[in-house]
Amino acid sequence: MRAQIRRLHTPDALDLSSFVPDDGSNFSLLVQIIVGPEGLEGEESFDLEVVTPRCLAARVERSGPVSGRHLLVVNQFDH
Repeated sequence: MRAQIRRLHTPDALDLSSFVPDDGSNFSLLVQIIVGPEGLEGEESFDLEVVTPRCLAARVERSGPVSGRHLLVVNQFDH
């Protein structure tokens, strides 16, 4: 069985495909990935946070250690 990404969604913007953060090198964005079996019905949602090192560093400074679970760390935004 092969998985197929059905759609990407973020509650942080009306349209993920046109989303542009104020600072592409310092942002975080929750992304929901809707995946299902290729050619079959059914789907599951997987959440991850896309975050830059600068944003992550600021979070650590404010709140202490951060688990890397469910984080996708990128240098800058590139849809």
